[in-house]
Amino acid sequence: QNHLSVCVWLVEEHKVDPAQVNDFECGAVHWLGTSPYEGSNRHDDIGEDLGDGAGLLPLAEWLARQPGVDFGACQRQGHTALHKAAWGGHVALLRHYRDKHHLWDDKPDNAGNYAADLADMANTPRHARAAKFLRRHCSGERLRSCAILGVPVTSKDDEIRMAFKRLVLRLHPDKAGRDDDADADIGDAVTFEDVQKAYDHLIREGGVGRQSNPSHSLRLMLTLQDTEAKNKDADDKASTPIVPEDDHQRFFKARLVSVLLEYGDKGLALSNIRKKWRQVW
Repeated sequence: QNHLSVCVWLVEEHKVDPAQVNDFECGAVHWLGTSPYEGSNRHDDIGEDLGDGAGLLPLAEWLARQPGVDFGACQRQGHTALHKAAWGGHVALLRHYRDKHHLWDDKPDNAGNYAADLADMANTPRHARAAKFLRRHCSGERLRSCAILGVPVTSKDDEIRMAFKRLVLRLHPDKAGRDDDADADIGDAVTFEDVQKAYDHLIREGGVGRQSNPSHSLRLMLTLQDTEAKNKDADDKASTPIVPEDDHQRFFKARLVSVLLEYGDKGLALSNIRKKWRQVW
């Protein structure tokens, strides 16, 4: 509920462990990201709600100072604090995690979902902004492209262009070695092709990442089912009458498989299928 004063009182006065986790291995860093919309946002000078989740930052900063608290910890489903903040749709918290805790949306959870996928599931304008931020500014692809060019991930286009030109003078086959002032600490593993690809990704493609769970693509799910059907044992095909399926049946089966895959081998309670179905589809 984003009650910082209560958290401080519990820890300091009653010695509650701020690093404790529940049966799902979720800690305070995970629950912070799922704080409700009300009370989690800041306001501008005229009192308008900005809706970005910046009201959660004081509690996040306090938690970071507590012993044993790990913002990179994964809970049982493979969710980090970044996944949970995406589920809450809190862009300011996502940016804070990237800048202060170096959390990037480059690792899917146990069901194959990136943080951007979880933001997509909520399907609100606020969550759409969170998904856009994660793919444009918090992807592993952007991190790697910026590392190749030797610029911070928050660099503007002009800074990226300057870094690119400097590296071209050093690495281009036609110009290599002509610039005496070129950087001398460029790793031998970085090639001109690497630099060109990184530049194209950041400037021409906007640095957008490709975080997406393929099981949430109905087309891919149907393709997978068709492939599996074609690979069935020939004897089974010969002995079993083939009943044609209409699109509704195929769509339902594909979507249901995707929902069940969300929890992997551990499965999920039947009572949760309806809720999970709505989240994914």
